[in-house]
Amino acid sequence: MRPMASTPPGERARTWAALLAIVLFAAVVRWYFFVGFGFNADDIIYAGMSNELARHGWKAVDLRFGVTYRLGLSVPLALLFRAGGSNDLTYVIYPFLMSLVGIVVVFLLGRRLFGSTPGLTAALLVATCPFDAVFASTMTIDVLTSSLTAITMLAFLAAREASGARCLAYALLGAATTLVAYMVKEPGLYVLPCLGALTLTRIGDRAVVRRDVVFYGVVGAVVATTFGADYWATGDVLNRLHVQLPQSGSAIGPVRETLLQYPRWVWLRSPDGTMPFGYLFYALVPAVLYVVARRPAQVHVPLLWLLVLVLLLEFFPKQLHPPMLSPRTTRYADAWVAPASLVVAVALEGVRRWRLPHSGFASRCWRHRDWWKRGRSTGSGRIPCQAASFLAALPAKPVYSDFWLTSRYAFVMQYPPTLSMPFVLDGKTLQTDVIEKDDFATLWRIPEGYVVTGGSRGAGVGMYSVLNLKRNTPPPTWQLLKEIARPPEPWRLEPLRIWEVTPHERQRD
Repeated sequence: MRPMASTPPGERARTWAALLAIVLFAAVVRWYFFVGFGFNADDIIYAGMSNELARHGWKAVDLRFGVTYRLGLSVPLALLFRAGGSNDLTYVIYPFLMSLVGIVVVFLLGRRLFGSTPGLTAALLVATCPFDAVFASTMTIDVLTSSLTAITMLAFLAAREASGARCLAYALLGAATTLVAYMVKEPGLYVLPCLGALTLTRIGDRAVVRRDVVFYGVVGAVVATTFGADYWATGDVLNRLHVQLPQSGSAIGPVRETLLQYPRWVWLRSPDGTMPFGYLFYALVPAVLYVVARRPAQVHVPLLWLLVLVLLLEFFPKQLHPPMLSPRTTRYADAWVAPASLVVAVALEGVRRWRLPHSGFASRCWRHRDWWKRGRSTGSGRIPCQAASFLAALPAKPVYSDFWLTSRYAFVMQYPPTLSMPFVLDGKTLQTDVIEKDDFATLWRIPEGYVVTGGSRGAGVGMYSVLNLKRNTPPPTWQLLKEIARPPEPWRLEPLRIWEVTPHERQRD
């Protein structure tokens, strides 16, 4: 399968030096766009369950909730928390490093299939993909699964060329990465139908099919242990499925709209005005046409890998009765980046165009950075860090605020069991039943605690339970402790203010 049987030592050294330069460049870019805790609404869940696992061990794992099964995320994160404490770096170092590992793995795949130059080109395309560059420093779990499934693909191809113990070793590696990907999220198993499609292309080669069967057997046996563990822990061999399906989302809207969501996300701008994947998928269209026409050796591997993933993400049902498709999310398309980069790379090699087409990397990342500056300056970055740190230094009391700031506050406080962050007051939700209905008389009845008004997040990110006072003057029981000024924007109604609510009785004392 290797297109080059031997490589001169000098050329080999230059190749590895080029790969090292690409990885270092990718690391610098990802560090520049560092985000940390607070982007995803699930961050408070991921960090919380990992923190509980680090502190209390396996008794903290509650198998009544589907997200708890994401042990491929929570176990490494718990170990990092135990080693370095709960902070922004320990929270995202796992996806950050896996993003860099994914670049190396794509190079190894490209070199194995097409040669060193296409391998380096594919690695550079992954390294400069705006989505990967920006989201590598967030707990975007698709960054993890994309890298893990690429390792599985590499192990599968390597096992085909090995025999005996080496074949088994590669199978064990593929089984381990498949298991971890599955324990990060269920679609991590989508790589297996991709491998099955590759087996069908070699169905006449008994030696290859035999090694493939060994690979599937080892992977299947390892993944099957999760069902045995479920039965041992819950008495239900399919407990994960039974708790996950009701708790997971689904595709929303008419089918004619649903089936156009991924094309819009990869070829058009997203609602926030960015192109998450730059021009990679624009380059993919002529690349596919070229490789289909010219049929370079081994090109069927990334093509089938990509095609099967596209079909699964588009059409895999969440349930059959009634028919319902799996949910759509922009980040799911990150699974296509590795095979798409390989297809583009081999097409560029074929036409000998060594200057990569303008990917818009810098401008796309800069657009993402502007978006992050809107979010970070008011959300996951400076302001909530400042506000949460200020609150953390005060005596513990209930904190009434928007979801994003209270998530950061819980993270800073490392999830103490006594932490109170109410979002309901007198049976009314703070945002929809109080603020949106201008029911400030209810808001003034907060008995005691801290209230953060003004909100910490900006447009395009979401404002859950944001307490905008709308120029209403709070009662004398509210004492202003801190004000954080922000540039005026249409969605920012007022500065972020931290108040302490003191009961009337205490004021009289």
